Amino acid sequence: MGALGLLGLIEGSINDVATKPHLANGKEAVALMESIGRMHGADGVYVVGQDGIIKSSWGVGQASAGVDVKFRPYAQMALRGKENIYAGIGKTSGLRNLYYAAPLYAGNQIDTPVIGAVVMRTGVSLLDKLVAEKSDIGLLLSPQGVVFSAGRSEWLGMVAGKLDAERVREIRQLRQLGDLFDDKTPQALPLSIEPGIASLNGVAFAVVQARLAWNDPYGEWMLVLMEDLSRTVPIRRVAQAYLITVAIMLLIGWGFSLLLRGHYGEVSAAGKLAAYASIQRA
Repeated sequence: MGALGLLGLIEGSINDVATKPHLANGKEAVALMESIGRMHGADGVYVVGQDGIIKSSWGVGQASAGVDVKFRPYAQMALRGKENIYAGIGKTSGLRNLYYAAPLYAGNQIDTPVIGAVVMRTGVSLLDKLVAEKSDIGLLLSPQGVVFSAGRSEWLGMVAGKLDAERVREIRQLRQLGDLFDDKTPQALPLSIEPGIASLNGVAFAVVQARLAWNDPYGEWMLVLMEDLSRTVPIRRVAQAYLITVAIMLLIGWGFSLLLRGHYGEVSAAGKLAAYASIQRA
């Protein structure tokens, strides 16, 4: 995002591409896009004009000059002056992609008018690697609660929480995940993602969440990390905690027993005094 943001502020050749059609294939601008793209392992980098049309591009795929992307959420957000990251599944390719989009400004300050946008598209191999390596189970969930990246590939496309017909209909209508659910009904995740302790196949997992401020127009993305407690909490510590708990319970029980015995003694003594008083009155 930082690289794209700087392009939109300090590189005049990129700005010229967005506003001057005859410069759309300028070598300097294409070289800059290629440099940024290769540096970040991108599939493509392209410049979008204020009209939402791609003016120039570098890379492979469908991001070619003349393509209308103004209906794409990432382009809409960037043209409104907001840097954003948008994740989605290609409708034709079926591949998961990340789109990084930043506004292009008329000047070298962000308070100047927005004249276009610069977009970088990447695959998700690095994202999958990061999600898989940070914990025993890692999940990246879309704003609709659909698993977009996971340490367990079989969980891709599953949905967190309760599934009903209305929720499935909303997921399909947004089209953020392409044709993923056109021919099938999404399946629910086999465990809860709520922070705390969740159980999977009899194994306890500690669960934490973090919301990601990607400026996605559909809402916040969520990262969920889970840790296998049977592996990370040594059995000795569990045994020690158990023994300490038992000892505390025994102490409490012993104290409560003493209390009951003292109370019984008091009641018994009071009963004897009452009997003596009754005898004396007689």
